[in-house]
Amino acid sequence: VPDLVIADEQQKQARSQREQLTGPETHLLEVTATCIPRSQALIRYGVMKVSKLTKNHTPKTIHTRIWHAREGSELFKEAGKTLAAGDRILLVYPLREKAEVSDEEEQDTPARKKPNLRSAQEVYEKWCHMFPGQVRLLHGQMSDEEKKSALADMSSGAASILVATTVVEVGITIPRLRRCIVVHPDRHGLTTLHRLRGRLARHGGEGWFDLYLPNKVKDETM
Repeated sequence: VPDLVIADEQQKQARSQREQLTGPETHLLEVTATCIPRSQALIRYGVMKVSKLTKNHTPKTIHTRIWHAREGSELFKEAGKTLAAGDRILLVYPLREKAEVSDEEEQDTPARKKPNLRSAQEVYEKWCHMFPGQVRLLHGQMSDEEKKSALADMSSGAASILVATTVVEVGITIPRLRRCIVVHPDRHGLTTLHRLRGRLARHGGEGWFDLYLPNKVKDETM
């Protein structure tokens, strides 16, 4: 039994999994930027000891902005500037394929209000047309080898645009990733958006986190 266990990305593991690694004398350090509600409750009532990291491991500044449909062309120009500077872009979409809008959602939503959601697969094809050879696709249904290949191309500079689902939200570091555009950000929780934002400028410097809303959303959503 080890003396110290460090569980990084604590929210990705079950409590039983973490406890299987420990013994009566083991020190357990759980690390997360977005802890689960149970941990938040234990912290609030003083059951867990907490240490906070208040600074990044490297100096960086992330600029966050919400973009609306009327500003789409301006956002595209900003993306072009990022690529022209030799940096990389991550585009995140809520669906892998168009057909992923569930049957239940289709039935429960009136025709005039059905969500017009863009998928990673259809947008990937469009970006490939605009930037031949520079675009890679990443989603949860791909094989491990396909995922590794896409990330390796982004890391080496063989590709500069990654179109993905939220499979990229944790544990991925892409050098020179300066801009992340999340399309339909209203489809994600704040925890997911926080993790996606954390992919930017991992080695320091500036990054741009763009939340693009193609459709109007309610005031409470904003």
